[in-house]
Amino acid sequence: MLLSSASSTQQRNMAAIAFILSLRVDKAAGNVAAANNKGEHAALCEFIAMAQQEVEAPHLESLDVEAYRRVHLLNLTLSYDDWINKFYTDKTRKTTKVSSAEAGLDDKGGKLHWDNWKWAAERLTAQPEDTKLKETGAMQLSGLAKKMAGVAIKGIAAKAAKLKDSFPEEALPADASKQAATAAAKKLRDAAFVGVDTALSTLTQATTFGGTPANNRDVECKTQGPGKGTHTALAALACVCWQGNTNTVTHGVCNKAMEGQTGWNGNSNKPGTSDLIKLAKSCGPAGKRKVTAARLRAAITSLRNLITGHDTDNLYLGTFIATGSSGSSDSGVCIEFTNLAGGADDPLTKLPWINKVEAAAAELEKLTQVSPKAQAINIQLAAAETEANQAVKRDAAEAEETRKGNNNPTVATPALRKTICEAHNKSKTECLGAQCKWGGKKDDDGPCIVDESKVAEQTTQARAGEKKDGAASTGCAKHGTKAECDADKKVDKQNCSWRKGKDNEPEPEKEMCPNGSFLVTKQLPVMVCAFVALLF
Repeated sequence: MLLSSASSTQQRNMAAIAFILSLRVDKAAGNVAAANNKGEHAALCEFIAMAQQEVEAPHLESLDVEAYRRVHLLNLTLSYDDWINKFYTDKTRKTTKVSSAEAGLDDKGGKLHWDNWKWAAERLTAQPEDTKLKETGAMQLSGLAKKMAGVAIKGIAAKAAKLKDSFPEEALPADASKQAATAAAKKLRDAAFVGVDTALSTLTQATTFGGTPANNRDVECKTQGPGKGTHTALAALACVCWQGNTNTVTHGVCNKAMEGQTGWNGNSNKPGTSDLIKLAKSCGPAGKRKVTAARLRAAITSLRNLITGHDTDNLYLGTFIATGSSGSSDSGVCIEFTNLAGGADDPLTKLPWINKVEAAAAELEKLTQVSPKAQAINIQLAAAETEANQAVKRDAAEAEETRKGNNNPTVATPALRKTICEAHNKSKTECLGAQCKWGGKKDDDGPCIVDESKVAEQTTQARAGEKKDGAASTGCAKHGTKAECDADKKVDKQNCSWRKGKDNEPEPEKEMCPNGSFLVTKQLPVMVCAFVALLF
């Protein structure tokens, strides 16, 4: 969809360019006059200046490795001992293994995640204890609480791993912005002078033109060939500012500083290295303005808008009078875009150096697009860390409530059943013992899921002592009055309790002596008994 949109936009831009260029005509009706190419000089000098200035890349957030690793540290802390022990050289857990291969985990994700797993293993046994890990309370959990929290954290860790894997590759290096700025700066120097390490002081005729310009300027300053005047921004500047050897422009075609040149005449009087350095310096000091993607795009657009048409099949950058670009005042001082008039092609694509500027702009723009995604993923990773910490405390509290019997687990809720079973994903024996259903192909690799047939059977068994009319024949429910209910005790320990019915009982709000006592009832679902047994 994005590619289609980009292609459509590019087609519209090309159509607009073709229309604009078809309407434009040369700016000089007579001979080339002094400073006729002042605008072209300024436009090309912008590229010369940017090649000497600092590139400013958009800021990129690095991956929040700390948040990601904290989630995995909790996941490891709450894992089974046999998994944890894989990371250490012996059971003392003082020294971690050096590689995923040594730990035998290459086929279990170790090749991708070893660095983060190793970090977690080191923090788990660090001395002094990891402060943040200690504050979560995860290391103090055992039994049911540990298994419940482990199930929750495993899901959060999987989510965090997906977030990490979706983090933009461009933003992964810690100095991604700096790297992009450096790469863009090299492209701009290459575009202006040729050579990523070429500066104003080290440029040569050969680097500027991509070789020796052996022909007359009207041959070298055209795109068909291509002429050597299209090779760099500085070469292009020579084509629009350097006069020919006859009928020269008085006081300089670009500015007065370029007056008095030796006319460009074939191989004998072409611009030399010192001439080119002088030409570049005619742009003035580079200054300290920063280079951005927007500035690069603006410079490209400004240059494109200076290209004009004429009564020929060609387009021109600079002043064209007639019969080519010899540099003479009665001919033209320009770059010829051969046979491009009336077409849909962007004439700037015929200047090889412009493609390098385009690439630099695209590199910076990509970071602008990537930045919001990187920021959003980091926010989600931080949220995952918070969620994991909260899950540990929540599951510890729920396990304690269950142990105290405050949740009346006579009938387990669907969510509770699911948690019970998932806690046994690594043991077929424990899974079946908890009245769950084993779905794994191996005895130590589940899943362990709820067995709905046994849930129904257990619910029926729990109610087996009740009569059809609702009056129970066994247990506490056989007592019809509060006095009888209160009298059911052993020594000083109360067996039954007179209270109102609850939502999951046959007669909510009715006062009764139900078979709901956690300590007495012998009809507790086997699943819930197994659930509570995990605590011990």
